[in-house]
Amino acid sequence: MPVKNYSSAPWMKRPNPIQIGLTAIRPDQWLAKADTDILGQRQTLLDTHRQAVFAAETQNLEACAEAAKLVRQHAKTPLRPKEPLEHPLLSVGGEIMEDCLILQRGEVDAQWRLTAAVLCFPAHWHLDEKMGQPLLNIHHPVPHYAEKLNHPVNRLFDHMEREKFSRRKNWTLQIGDRLHAPKRLSGHTDHHEPGLAPVLTPENVGAAIYCREEVQSFVKLPETEAILFTIQTKLSPLQKWQYDKEALLALIDELAALSPAMRTYRAVESYEKALIGWVHQQTAKQKK
Repeated sequence: MPVKNYSSAPWMKRPNPIQIGLTAIRPDQWLAKADTDILGQRQTLLDTHRQAVFAAETQNLEACAEAAKLVRQHAKTPLRPKEPLEHPLLSVGGEIMEDCLILQRGEVDAQWRLTAAVLCFPAHWHLDEKMGQPLLNIHHPVPHYAEKLNHPVNRLFDHMEREKFSRRKNWTLQIGDRLHAPKRLSGHTDHHEPGLAPVLTPENVGAAIYCREEVQSFVKLPETEAILFTIQTKLSPLQKWQYDKEALLALIDELAALSPAMRTYRAVESYEKALIGWVHQQTAKQKK
């Protein structure tokens, strides 16, 4: 029998999706080791879809340069030299595993806004719709953010110490193995065109649905006091946990416990029936 993976199910150890859940980390824990395949995907997106994955306001060049300098300082392997006239974020965006986003506090309204980003692997959102927006607007589709998280997050960023690194981990489920996923696929489609989801059944859902894990890190830059927000993304098919009965049953409970608004936001109903059927199949096998 394959090796069981009891400790790796992210829904067994992650904070509630409407909690901040930050943990302090050392600088050497910040950036991940390079993976050639992932870096290749990132560079291809920057070469072929740059308008979709990169944006920057003209007035925040200083913050971007400071962020890029910090990335170069802590990258696990040396990065190539910056080319003349190349934007600072672009000079590092294709050579590290993380997406890099710059948040800056407005001088007039004191709201933290997204002012630049290399976002190769969006989790069901479009960069051009969020650029220049304050955090409340950026998270408008996220249930409960306005009443539970907007004030704590803004206060956290206001009082964050410079050059202190922190992180949180997040997970969600998605159909398909696309790291670049600006649009969420639905399991209800009955089409088989490229880029659309298959019809989900208990027989195929373990391979068709992926757990999307994000390591989200934050650091306030010492000179500009901008926030550098980085996101490392990993995908694993649910069948990775097919022999972990405890994790599979916990996943069903976790989805059922989400609020109605969060269930709609995560499109749970589009795959839940097939997922429950698959879990019952896997747990029944383990009883034999």
